[in-house]
Amino acid sequence: MGDERTLYVSNSSLSLINPNQGGSFERFKRYMANQIEKAESRSLEKGKLIHDYVENPHEFEVDDAERPSDTITFIITTVFNTTDRTPGESLLIHREKVLEVCSQVGYGNKWSDEVKMRKVFEGEHFFQHLIACTGKKMLTADQKKVLEGVRNTIQNTAMREHIIDQKPSQYTFDEAIEQGHEMYIAKELPIAFMLDDVLCKALLDYLEINFKEKRITIRDTKTTSKAVSLFMGTIIPEQILEDGRPGRIVGRIVPGSFQNYHYYRQFAFYYQAVLSLHPTLSSYGVAFVNDVVETSEPFEGQSFGIPKQWIEVGTSEVQMCISLIKEYRQKEQLTGF
Repeated sequence: MGDERTLYVSNSSLSLINPNQGGSFERFKRYMANQIEKAESRSLEKGKLIHDYVENPHEFEVDDAERPSDTITFIITTVFNTTDRTPGESLLIHREKVLEVCSQVGYGNKWSDEVKMRKVFEGEHFFQHLIACTGKKMLTADQKKVLEGVRNTIQNTAMREHIIDQKPSQYTFDEAIEQGHEMYIAKELPIAFMLDDVLCKALLDYLEINFKEKRITIRDTKTTSKAVSLFMGTIIPEQILEDGRPGRIVGRIVPGSFQNYHYYRQFAFYYQAVLSLHPTLSSYGVAFVNDVVETSEPFEGQSFGIPKQWIEVGTSEVQMCISLIKEYRQKEQLTGF
């Protein structure tokens, strides 16, 4: 923790100090200690993968090529990674390099060069596959199926308008203010901000600010392995006992992913980030929307407007977590976040 580089508190890191999610000072300490080298969380990677695929599916390729033997696969991959290539060229052009790698790995030491080349050339289809995939993001067949299903749902619902069709503004938020634009739209927008003297950072899926109507819209796309209808939780009728006898029917709330993963806190955290952009935004109306798509057939999708009450719950939770972080920071005599 002696490193002077800046550390940010993210919404996901709040879970690690929130006692209602099994958080503790010790868990948060471990998180902050390795944050400098930490890669994106799996949820962020998954979210970015969905966004990238929905908007640019041509940048992805399914890695389903039939591979030759492990040794030949290694030889061809090594040749591919250590030579310059152009689309359509044959592995035979790299004869010298192929033989060099064969020698390095001890492949076919008793064979003639012609026999070694013939054996390695049996993997020519794999070499062509690697060339075709140059610069593309690789997917498994299962990942492609899920992403295609999610993308098709988004394309055929009202989600399409803001996820695919709506393009981000070509100017920054500050330029929108300075130049008097009526609208500002951003996608995957990072915002660094201070929250009660704690340095935080949020990454918003979709932000729309209508300066003319003084309205903010914050949207976030989620996927769910369960039925989308269960996302916001359900109410199950249940009969209670009164004086030992069956009595009134009451509704028992069964939490959904929205409650279980504390997505209400995420929106509250994002809202605080947006408010940090300009003091006038606190007087704007605001809407919060979760766009949710199933990750298995039939890939149903639905958009949920988030009630104000949930944002209030989320705001209280954010404040509680930030207070705990400040307590932890003072206890450990830490700086930098």
